[in-house]
Amino acid sequence: MLSDRRIELYDRSELHLLVGPFLAYQWNPDPKATDFDFGVAGGAQLDTRLYGGLGLSVGALYTHGFKDTTHSVVDHWKGWYYTHSRTLSIRAGLSVHTID
Repeated sequence: MLSDRRIELYDRSELHLLVGPFLAYQWNPDPKATDFDFGVAGGAQLDTRLYGGLGLSVGALYTHGFKDTTHSVVDHWKGWYYTHSRTLSIRAGLSVHTID
């Protein structure tokens, strides 16, 4: 569940600032590598009305996992390193609003 801070931009537009925790399930063909991951998520979404009750919604959300997903791999050139799950999702679509 993300916190949503709404900011009125214009009469017909609204910006949503999103932040909060996330929980993910990582599947792997190797049963020992399948695990849950947790971390933080943050992003923004812009909602604007186009015509009547029809609107446009555009947003991006970034998630960053806290857990090491590689179980500390050794690279002889760089030494020890860890990999964390990261995801950037970008979405856009039409929305329907109630007419005021």
